[in-house]
Amino acid sequence: MKKIAQILLIVCFCSSLAACKKSKNEEVKPDENAVVHGKVYGKEYTTVTGRATTDVSNNVERVIVNLSANSSFSCASPENSGYSVYFRVPKKVGVYTQGSNNIWLIFNDSASDQGVGFVSADCRIEITSISNGRVAGKASFADQESDSSVSGTFDVAFCQ
Repeated sequence: MKKIAQILLIVCFCSSLAACKKSKNEEVKPDENAVVHGKVYGKEYTTVTGRATTDVSNNVERVIVNLSANSSFSCASPENSGYSVYFRVPKKVGVYTQGSNNIWLIFNDSASDQGVGFVSADCRIEITSISNGRVAGKASFADQESDSSVSGTFDVAFCQ
């Protein structure tokens, strides 16, 4: 009987540990292995940081992801500066391609502060998670005209 009580105690303890959730105040840590890299306007590009925000367009809530090679880029940065790759997709987990007509992306030319917006047949964005603190996923797109092509995974702060 004593062994059964000990086994039940261990089962209860393990169950209580499994049921614990992270506190809402606990910061969600980024995936440090997440990186988008390639070329932007013919220059080597690697994402150092990024951010995500939201907007509403045509009654559809969207997530906007800005990926930057500039380590000082943050939620406090001005809306239109500091990013090299920008994309906007519906604010929900899923895969978005050129054929879905739900994607918009821009490569920013740091030399001229110009951006080229396009929807390429070669673009694919996958949003794998959206939480209060982070937006994560995979990106792959290319534009031959601007000699820009990037791919990889991202995990950025969700600025609300």
